[in-house]
Amino acid sequence: MSMLANHLSFAYKDEPIVSNLDFKFSSGEIVGIIGPNGAGKSTIIKLLSKVLEPSFGFISVDGIKISNMSRLDLAKKIAVVSQISDLPESFRVEDIVLMGRTPHLGFLSSEKEEDFKIVKAVMQKLDILKFKTRQIASLSGGERQRVVLARALAQEPKYLLLDEPTNHLDLNYSIELLRFLKREVTNGLAVLIIMHDLSLASQICDRIIVIEDGQLVGQGKTEEVISELLIKNVFRTDVKIIWDENNKISAIVPNI
Repeated sequence: MSMLANHLSFAYKDEPIVSNLDFKFSSGEIVGIIGPNGAGKSTIIKLLSKVLEPSFGFISVDGIKISNMSRLDLAKKIAVVSQISDLPESFRVEDIVLMGRTPHLGFLSSEKEEDFKIVKAVMQKLDILKFKTRQIASLSGGERQRVVLARALAQEPKYLLLDEPTNHLDLNYSIELLRFLKREVTNGLAVLIIMHDLSLASQICDRIIVIEDGQLVGQGKTEEVISELLIKNVFRTDVKIIWDENNKISAIVPNI
């Protein structure tokens, strides 16, 4: 099973945002997207989730073009954790996570026992079951982010798209989240994740996609793609990369 972008392009008012992108990610792997601000990374997530329509090219899921899929059918395959999520302040945590079951409910159907079991299991995994009855307004930014992730996982997706999911998390929860994703991909989940922290990206991702000005400038294993020269060219920053014995980045030190 895989999700494929073929010659993917998108323009806004004739201004190209992403151009001619070819990549895929498959069951059992985490693929990271990195690049400077404004490179088009979030636009890629919106294209893959059918929020935006490509100007050219196509996206397919398990061999089916998403342009031929209804939003409901797509939601049974793909879940998205956006960078900014507006949640109803008065809703309880459990109510928000239950929303993830919507694609699996029949017309005018209510949640069944199985839906509540799935929601409970997801909340346990993300350590938010303990405040399932709390209102969203009472949560910290990091707690809200875990609720949004739980809602996405309650969809039981095959593909999970995450736009900088560690933004509002402290270091401990950031690492716990990434460890959680690692465990989930062993069960067959496919993950595409936008990240800014290159060290964490090298630790968590099986492959890296590098985007600059909406164009693909590199993809492959971390040690094959990320280099001091690439960071200088793409991020306009001189750095020294320190690699560990597993070919993962242990530190990126700026040359000041």
